[in-house]
Amino acid sequence: MAPTKERLHSLMHLFIACLLKLSTAAPCLPDQASSLLQLKASFIGDSLPSWQAGTDCCHHWKGVTCDVAFGRVISLDLGEFDLTSSRRLDPALFNLTSLRNLSLAFNDFSGALVPASGFERLTVIIHLNLSCANFGFQIPIGIAYLRNLVTIDLSGTIGRLVSLHGLDMSHNNFTGKIPSQLGNLTRLESMDLSCNSLSGEIPQEFTSLTSLSWLNLSYNNFTGRLPQGNQFLTFPSSSFEGNAGLYGIQLSKQCDNLGPDLTTRSTLAPEPNSLWQDRLDAIIFFLFVGLGFDVGFALSIIFRSFYHIEGWLYKHMY
Repeated sequence: MAPTKERLHSLMHLFIACLLKLSTAAPCLPDQASSLLQLKASFIGDSLPSWQAGTDCCHHWKGVTCDVAFGRVISLDLGEFDLTSSRRLDPALFNLTSLRNLSLAFNDFSGALVPASGFERLTVIIHLNLSCANFGFQIPIGIAYLRNLVTIDLSGTIGRLVSLHGLDMSHNNFTGKIPSQLGNLTRLESMDLSCNSLSGEIPQEFTSLTSLSWLNLSYNNFTGRLPQGNQFLTFPSSSFEGNAGLYGIQLSKQCDNLGPDLTTRSTLAPEPNSLWQDRLDAIIFFLFVGLGFDVGFALSIIFRSFYHIEGWLYKHMY
């Protein structure tokens, strides 16, 4: 019985310590509460009744989590709060510079704009979820500077970027399937998703991208038959190499108009930052998007490259 009593005593001490820690938690800082109230004012109606001036935002405001030591907001989870807005999301949000998690998912912002700048101030953010929120989306360029960002979910939103001409998400750790909504980006002229760990089939909706003149999906884990139709049949095999599970007409023949430099480059795994340099006329947008993807470890498949190297050597040396 003695060990059981000792265990109970230990648990009791731990419980008391937790209570003392909670009782000494720092209150919400005034500037944090003020920024949250400005954000609330940009919403229509009162979907956040617990957010009241004069109360502690760290302990009484729903969706808000603070660090215990300093009273700074570290998580703002407003997903599925029935929030609506017809204006721009208030930039006071970016005063919460200690945010590690931000979710505004599954609300209806009725075309309200996400500020293009300001996200770069959230330097410690790890998770960002703006999915299915009906934003009138413009690319938040500041996201490109978030070095600690691990996951980003813009699903249900990416298809609204109808003016996008260039998309480069190469050399990241993106996993999962390509969302079919990318097929809505009808003005897209160049797309690079190479050197990630994306999997599944390439969406047939990509054949709707009739403005697309340059494509690189190499060195992922794609499987299945390549989409057929429109300009998709014109892309060379180098656009798809490094995906052992892919098959289709594009991989059964070589493009005769490939120059020596392009042929050589297609035999090797692409080096970072080299792909866009070969297309000086491409409009580059650096957009770190998870598109609903979970982060995994990048696994570039290099085994098919040996086949291409061998074929190139045979063609040029014999």
